[in-house]
Amino acid sequence: MSVRYLELKDRAWSAILRSALVSDKLSSKAQRRIESEFETIKQLEYTESNIHGFLLGLAQAGSEIQIQMAIDVFDLFTRYVSDNTVFYKGWVSNDAHRTCAYRIKTTRMILTGYSHSGWSRNFSYDGLRLLADFDKVFAMLDGVTPPANGLENLFRNHFEELKQKKRLSSAYFDVRYHSGVGTIHFFPTRPDLIDRLNRLVGQHRKWLPENMAEASEDFLKQYTSAEKFDAEIRKEFASQAGETSYSRYYNFGIKCLVNPTANTREMDEHYKQAVACMDRATTVVLERKGINVQALLTSASSGCAHAARSQLAAPMLSLPLFPMESQSAVCI
Repeated sequence: MSVRYLELKDRAWSAILRSALVSDKLSSKAQRRIESEFETIKQLEYTESNIHGFLLGLAQAGSEIQIQMAIDVFDLFTRYVSDNTVFYKGWVSNDAHRTCAYRIKTTRMILTGYSHSGWSRNFSYDGLRLLADFDKVFAMLDGVTPPANGLENLFRNHFEELKQKKRLSSAYFDVRYHSGVGTIHFFPTRPDLIDRLNRLVGQHRKWLPENMAEASEDFLKQYTSAEKFDAEIRKEFASQAGETSYSRYYNFGIKCLVNPTANTREMDEHYKQAVACMDRATTVVLERKGINVQALLTSASSGCAHAARSQLAAPMLSLPLFPMESQSAVCI
């Protein structure tokens, strides 16, 4: 009887963890993080109060969960394709790894590793889950529920057209899929949401001030102009890298900046050299553009500039993870 009860309780809690109330709000990676705590959760008695308590706990941790979901998407775009990023000087410049800050481009991003043969009729299961995660995160940034015309729906229902390299539209992106080489090209139709993602991650990692109104004109200019300066910064980085012992590792150096594994002393040294090179490169380019690098951390004082920066600092996550009315609708 006891064993049977425990089995039923495990199944009941598993059903809650995998219910639409939870899965519709969380990315697959966020859900796996919560499921990793299952051994602790299933020790609770399966009662209405415990169910509501569990959901309330998720709701109270909502901001942290949402931030991590956003970081997961940011890292996926930046870690494996360095051309998706542009670089700027971070807010906390006295910490070496924070001097080299970066953000996602608002014009086009590429993901690799999703090749399909010509006879494939469906996009991969893992690929669809990933696209569903994108839908959830960008809807979260938009303050709405995931749209019906999201990326997952597009790849599920229009895969044959996508394989023909047609550029199709979803709620937040136009996309073009190159099945042979396995690349998906994303063209944001809501660059304001890319900006929100960049600021959310930048503030979390201390690359940006918590209140953008604190930023000086020079800091704001170098941040908002990062895409315009990107080609010049990369060219200067290559020049700076040529003066180091790893001149043949230019591409590795750039990739190292956005994916600093540092698993070995050699790789850690490459990362340090890459950071130093990028710091010098951004300094040279910014000063060439008339931006006072020494004044980047100076607080703002202009009234009209303050208003402009306040607009940049608008709230980013306005959608509750679990609205209170949903918590009371749980069936047991």
